[in-house]
Amino acid sequence: MSNVPTIDPLTVRPAWSRGKPSATGEPSWANAVRELVQAHKDLPLSLTIGDRRVVILAIDDPRPGTALARIDLAIAAARLVS
Repeated sequence: MSNVPTIDPLTVRPAWSRGKPSATGEPSWANAVRELVQAHKDLPLSLTIGDRRVVILAIDDPRPGTALARIDLAIAAARLVS
């Protein structure tokens, strides 16, 4: 079983997501969030934004530094959307 996604999760727009869609149907902030995630040292498996929440799905890592880095990523993504 592979953890490599077959589709880009940012191209799936949940019904509850906010943001004006672009010509491609993505929220206007999608590319900025995608670049933010790709630049992050610890690549999450998925990052979803909607309903005033940022949800990061990643492999468990109990180190406090990793948790803080993921919190920083969630805050940065939320700032891009707001």
